[in-house]
Amino acid sequence: MNIQKGPASPGMYLAWGAMTVLALAILWGMGGVISAWIAPPEEPTTITAPAQ
Repeated sequence: MNIQKGPASPGMYLAWGAMTVLALAILWGMGGVISAWIAPPEEPTTITAPAQ
């Protein structure tokens, strides 16, 4: 087991940060789709006979 490892390279932190920002941007952009998916179904419209 190698315990003499150095710190992670700065590029690794940059890559993780970029992936996080991208994931948050995608989730924010899909907010309407996700909330419509989570929301309960709308009440069905009642069908009534036309007035005479």
